[in-house]
Amino acid sequence: VSTQSTGGRKWRNSVRDCQAYDTMATVGSDHCLVTCYVRANFKTNPRPVVDPIKQVDWQALRDPEVALEYSVEVRNRYEGLQEDASTEADYSLLADSITATALEKLPRKRKRSK
Repeated sequence: VSTQSTGGRKWRNSVRDCQAYDTMATVGSDHCLVTCYVRANFKTNPRPVVDPIKQVDWQALRDPEVALEYSVEVRNRYEGLQEDASTEADYSLLADSITATALEKLPRKRKRSK
């Protein structure tokens, strides 16, 4: 069986058994009947889940107005969450406020066309 008749390389290992029959010779035709057993798997790979923070357009912070609005919002969120806590807890509060503000205030990256 040629790879062209089975659909190319993707389906090469899917063909299990092929047989050709001469039953059309009795009616004067040069065609042959062919039977194939094919194992098909139509599963697709799931698309990877993209972290939303990676979709943020950080280049928007080059605009002074956006940068000022963003920094004020981060500062307000951080001060609202801040308590007398350890350095690790303080860091996690800062990281959470930066992430939440970025997702809320900054635009998303544009998808690149292929």
